[in-house]
Amino acid sequence: MGVIGEALMQARSGRGAVVLVEGRSGFGKTRFLDEAASMAGRAGIRVGSGTINSGNQIVPLSALFAALFDGPEPLLDRRALRHLHSLPEQRYWMLEELAALLEQAALDAPLLLCHDDMQWADGACLAGVRTLPPRLIALPIVWVFAFRPDAAPADVRHELSRLDRLGAQRLVMRPLDEAAVAQVIADTVSGDPDAALLEIAERAHGSPFLLVEMLLGLLEEGLIRTEAGHARLVEARLPTRVRDSMRDRLARMSGLARQAASVASVLGFRFSFEQLGAMLDLSPAVLLGPVEELLRADLLVELHAPRSCRAGRPDATIALAGASHGALLDHGSIGEQVAL
Repeated sequence: MGVIGEALMQARSGRGAVVLVEGRSGFGKTRFLDEAASMAGRAGIRVGSGTINSGNQIVPLSALFAALFDGPEPLLDRRALRHLHSLPEQRYWMLEELAALLEQAALDAPLLLCHDDMQWADGACLAGVRTLPPRLIALPIVWVFAFRPDAAPADVRHELSRLDRLGAQRLVMRPLDEAAVAQVIADTVSGDPDAALLEIAERAHGSPFLLVEMLLGLLEEGLIRTEAGHARLVEARLPTRVRDSMRDRLARMSGLARQAASVASVLGFRFSFEQLGAMLDLSPAVLLGPVEELLRADLLVELHAPRSCRAGRPDATIALAGASHGALLDHGSIGEQVAL
């Protein structure tokens, strides 16, 4: 949290800052924003937070409006909403008015503005990113934007990269390494993990969220026993809560993506893009879409040659997330889904 601490110190000194937080789903971006908000609160900095919903882009600048006007102690007076230009053709004037309101609020006290899931940003939101931080960078406002680079289209990545000109700090939330995985297990189950527990934890592919979900499920079902500071896995199977979560995600996928996941479960934990295409009898161009869909949902994990699947490289090594593998194998309908 050193980067956000420095940014908050800058705000308390009267200067603005921008922090970009990137990482896959479940890698701790939202937790980071929560911790940043807590740190800001302790430092006497007012906080506003907003999240972009991929399924609801009806209200322009909804995440920014949530950060400014929502919550028990909104940063801006809600009555100001009535006077804002709200029509799409009046976007320029709306941003001008928001800039003026933010300027006044920042002169009263430093601000932290957190925006989550920026990969779903629409044109209005990107216009705000393009306009407000550069214009207000001299004021004590810390702008934090969290996003999934694998799911962000080119225009979102472009607008966020423009913030580098303002000296934006970029944090990349990476997979947990072996030592970190062991520490998370020990903290969660109150004991040093045995080899079997470490092995099943590998199915989380370094995702903090999935790892903790798996451990809590194992504890709920009595599959971990802790004695004298040592944690032992009783049975090597995925807990019900993890399987159900993965099945829910799969149910929201397109038919071809579900079929690709089913075939992937037959191939095993690791396989190449070329092998998956051969099993499905699909060209790389056709397979690229469903593979992208599964990658964005974190049901597939790319292990070799970053972004190679997106380029259709046949030598890409990918893996079906361990929980997805178990959910599909237990689904009982793999044979029906494999055939086109």
